[in-house]
Amino acid sequence: MLNTILLIGLSGAILMFIGDMVLYYSKDDYAADGTLNPIIDIMKTESRTRLYIGGLIGPVAAFLYCIGYYHLVLVMNEQYQILGWVCFLINCLGIICGGVYHSHCAYFGLIGRHDNIKALDEVHKYLNVQKAVAFGLQGLGFLLLAMFIVLK
Repeated sequence: MLNTILLIGLSGAILMFIGDMVLYYSKDDYAADGTLNPIIDIMKTESRTRLYIGGLIGPVAAFLYCIGYYHLVLVMNEQYQILGWVCFLINCLGIICGGVYHSHCAYFGLIGRHDNIKALDEVHKYLNVQKAVAFGLQGLGFLLLAMFIVLK
């Protein structure tokens, strides 16, 4: 059972990567300037279908990740089961927020193609908040996991 759960979680990670590539992969080189503008420039020229599919992959991948995170509960020593559940739930919430962030990234291409800078800036601000929440929760979850590993 543990191996199946781990494989499902790994498939979630692979699917999230595929979703990234569907959203903004380009065979053409672009100049990375430390902003999302080069990626937005790629996404606003993509088909709506590609943006929809790339965005919708995020929540599905997050669901599979959550199944994979269940191994944290299964491998935890009996005396630390509650902490294992806390670690599992924090990681699940973090990746769910990450899947939502992934889904909302499609807006960059959908709004960007209309050159509505104000709307794009508003979406960007909101996604930065989402990103901070997702990364913060994932960081906390991984910190707990590291603590469990160090403390055996």
